[in-house]
Amino acid sequence: MSDDPNAGPAPEPTVPSSRAVAQLEALCRKYPVPPKTVFVPYQQLGRALETALARRAGLWGSVECVAPAVYARRLADEHGELETEPIRAPGHQLLTRTVVEDLVDTGEIDEIGPPARVAPQFAAAISTLREAGVGPDETKGHVREGLSAFLPVVYQQYVDTLREENLTDQADVYREATAVVRQGLEANRVYAVCSETDLPELALHLVGAAREHSPVYLLETEQDDAAPAHTAGAVLGDDLPAISVPTGPAEENATVGPGSEHNPVAPTSVSTWTAVGPIREVRAALREVLRRDVSLDEVELAYTSSRPYLALLVAEAEKAGIPVTSGTGIPVLTTRPGHMLAGMFQWVEEGYSA
Repeated sequence: MSDDPNAGPAPEPTVPSSRAVAQLEALCRKYPVPPKTVFVPYQQLGRALETALARRAGLWGSVECVAPAVYARRLADEHGELETEPIRAPGHQLLTRTVVEDLVDTGEIDEIGPPARVAPQFAAAISTLREAGVGPDETKGHVREGLSAFLPVVYQQYVDTLREENLTDQADVYREATAVVRQGLEANRVYAVCSETDLPELALHLVGAAREHSPVYLLETEQDDAAPAHTAGAVLGDDLPAISVPTGPAEENATVGPGSEHNPVAPTSVSTWTAVGPIREVRAALREVLRRDVSLDEVELAYTSSRPYLALLVAEAEKAGIPVTSGTGIPVLTTRPGHMLAGMFQWVEEGYSA
């Protein structure tokens, strides 16, 4: 589960290349004392970079690799003046659903289908527009078909509800964090931005504010010269200085992982097997763990995607009596307290008295 739900589902976990880790090490050596913040596409990559840096060059203090939304929220919490706690992804969707239901009840919109089904689509569109700095008025007057034809009125009502209820969302968090940085409260910090990091307009303003007071570098994690649109590599590739690293040809394409020069512990043998479907793959892996005479503290299971493997691993490991932890955290809905809280939330969401 992502640390910040507003960021959406995380891409598949990856092992950072030594090229990226070497750049991060060079940044730390150039600025050994000031705190350093590296903006990454998602939190899993941030943890992987921090771990790889520690393996490569030892522990470095004051280095954080975080998604821009997470950093902005921390700044807003510590130094900002927001009067209310910003709503997160579940609350954002619930508010959007309430807005849609109210508009349907008043007859302002109709023939859109059940609000519970269409609300997530409206919520995603509104979140994108808000973080891009696009207001409701700018969405009006365009020719639209289908569900998008109702977006202007839903968006306007969403913004009006935020104001009337004194609520804030991620767009307000970005604006508040940008104001904090512009005041120079983070002036002693050094920044780097991974080239693959998605930067909506308000996140770009935050990076721009940081450049007014602090050094900001581009961490070139994207090998392809044609960086995807809206990422730091495409938007800031010509503006931010790259981190210079003296490397040899062999170092360029190396990865930090088992058997590399920075992590010499390599597996003694590799065995493979096949299974039909993810759940059978997970069960086969756990059976192999139990079959081998090895301490569970020395076992690490890697998977290609957190969905569906992480939830399956947690559930099947519990059935087998195997304690398990995850670098990204255990999905809350797989725990008993999580089930209870989800049930309570659903109870309230369905309109029952609480």
